Amino acid sequence: MADLVSREADQIDRNTFKKERSFRTAITTSDIIEQINKDQHIQKNQHDEEIFHTEGNEIETKAEDKQQKIFQEKKQTDYNSDDEGLLQENQDKSILENFSKSSVCSICKSRRPNNECQRKFNYEELEAATEGFSIMYSLSEGEYGPAFKGQLDNKLKIAIKKIQVTSLQEEKLFISEVKLLTAARHENLVMLLGSCLRENKLLIVYEYACNGSLDQYLSRKSGRLLTWRERMKIAIGISNGLKYLHDNNIIHGRVKPSNILLNHDYTPLLGDFVFRTERHELKNSCKDKSFRNCGYTAPEYQESGKLSTKADVYSFGAVLLELITGCMVSDKISGQKCLIERARPLLGGREYLQLMDPEISSSYDEEQLASLVLVTEKCLRKNPKERFTMNMVRKVTEKLLHVYACVRLSLEAIHQKIKLTETS
Repeated sequence: MADLVSREADQIDRNTFKKERSFRTAITTSDIIEQINKDQHIQKNQHDEEIFHTEGNEIETKAEDKQQKIFQEKKQTDYNSDDEGLLQENQDKSILENFSKSSVCSICKSRRPNNECQRKFNYEELEAATEGFSIMYSLSEGEYGPAFKGQLDNKLKIAIKKIQVTSLQEEKLFISEVKLLTAARHENLVMLLGSCLRENKLLIVYEYACNGSLDQYLSRKSGRLLTWRERMKIAIGISNGLKYLHDNNIIHGRVKPSNILLNHDYTPLLGDFVFRTERHELKNSCKDKSFRNCGYTAPEYQESGKLSTKADVYSFGAVLLELITGCMVSDKISGQKCLIERARPLLGGREYLQLMDPEISSSYDEEQLASLVLVTEKCLRKNPKERFTMNMVRKVTEKLLHVYACVRLSLEAIHQKIKLTETS
């Protein structure tokens, strides 16, 4: 009798899963395509695709209502311009997102800092935290200055970036931007804790991420392969962080795996923003034909050196491609084009299986892969006007996650019923 009940329960489970699978496929495919078509129509009719906006009546959420109130008296701003007033307009506005609870890493139990950790630092305490900026505490030698890890007296682990300041005007601009970014709070952004000025050096203090950066996992340096679920979590987290920045008129400017930090739960944290002073230096670099960052840098940025939200979108698309393929755009293959150019025909033709990382080819989800490939292709369009915005990306991922949440809840309910049947 027990065996009969078990067999019947298994049959119910399989039949219901098939129905849920069919339901999921029908909804995700049609809804995503329909939403994309609507969003592209909206985008083409915008006067300036880089201006912050709410997209008509397509989405009316509380978050957008809040943003509309914040910016209702703000003049439209061209993201492609170098309007020096942008920072001043924003720095007095609160862009603090609800972040009252400090999240704790489930593995190492390290706690993310909260608002109370944000303050002015003095040089002596930062020097003590790094044992005199010892080479043992070195994290990297960045393009614009070295970075160190350290630990404060209260046991809080931090990362410190040293930037050389060459003039009083540059100093004021850096401090202004630090003030702005200190107010930016989101679960997928590295928290800027404060700064310290010593002679001609600006020291910027960030929270420390406990599990390295994404490039270590993509290059297999960690010795551990990212699962499909972890890749999806990272992709969605990055998109959430970028959408938050763009909604608040902040351009990241340097979206790439080495600037995407992780905790042991594989929650991504965007860090190492490009400061406005650094942008002027980047312009000069981009004008130099020897400057090449195949993949992460948008074509129009290489030509003009002007940053925009759409340049961020392109960089995000490059990271998505890396998560799908398991390859890095910086990998050089003799006699072949870079990863993005090799992948373009496959992205356009929706050749999912040829794009998928063979190391996890048996564990990915077809619907999620199809959606990621679609988003990646739209983000990597050479013409910035044809690219998705981060709002559009978020709509696709939200819809996909909603459907999968419904499926998981349904299946969990089924399994619970089966357990009750077996015990009765």
